[in-house]
Amino acid sequence: MQWNMKKIILKLLCLTAAGIMLTSCGPKIYTSTSAYRQLETEVIKNDLDGHLTLKVYGNGINQDDAIDQAMRNAVNEVTFKGIVNGNGTRNVPPIFSNPNVKLDNQNYFDDFFLRDYRKYVQVVQKVKKMKGFGSSERVNLGVILEVDMNRLRRHYQNDGLLK
Repeated sequence: MQWNMKKIILKLLCLTAAGIMLTSCGPKIYTSTSAYRQLETEVIKNDLDGHLTLKVYGNGINQDDAIDQAMRNAVNEVTFKGIVNGNGTRNVPPIFSNPNVKLDNQNYFDDFFLRDYRKYVQVVQKVKKMKGFGSSERVNLGVILEVDMNRLRRHYQNDGLLK
């Protein structure tokens, strides 16, 4: 009887060990979402003279296109969205507090983002090509940009969009 009990315990231990080994050999399930996260604009510096230094990401068919997209993203975010990420700096609210201003003035902003936005943003430094967002056939780039918030705000005031 004692011998049978030892056999049963030995069989159970073997089955348990085999089950553990089989489950550890299965496909790995990745729980990280870093490859899918949206790269967000970050405040690097908010000067008292109205210049806002940002780290912004762009995606394009080449490096120049990616930089141009990053510049558009920067102006778009400070104009409509505001920025909540940064190096211990306080949040930067959007220039327009009305969430419908872009839709209400769609033709104006379509024209503005075709040509005028470049007057209010300049490249400080190209950071690096990024992996993990966009198509692999496109260039993904992080860029340090400076936005002249005072001039941008005055532009909107002069055009009658901001009081």
